Amino acid sequence: MTIIEPRRQVRHWNLPLIASSALLTASAVVGIFLYNRNVNLRHEIGVQSALIETVRATNADYKNKFYQAFDSKKVASFAVERQLAKEKHPAYLEMHALLAHN
Repeated sequence: MTIIEPRRQVRHWNLPLIASSALLTASAVVGIFLYNRNVNLRHEIGVQSALIETVRATNADYKNKFYQAFDSKKVASFAVERQLAKEKHPAYLEMHALLAHN
């Protein structure tokens, strides 16, 4: 009895096709991941920019209040109300004198 077996053909293009398909799939997944990160970072930048603007506005308000409180006219009127005198030769605290005693 003779068994006729057809000639098996080795297909050399199967491995490159599978490898390129895997590479294409992996690059698509990485691309989606990077796009998602980019969108999230842009959203976070927008949120932080808005926060910075509110902090700047609050800082400007505090500076305005500070400068109004220490206006030279207000300080002079405060000194007159409390009967404070301006010291002609003030004695300031000096650090090297304190460090010499230690």
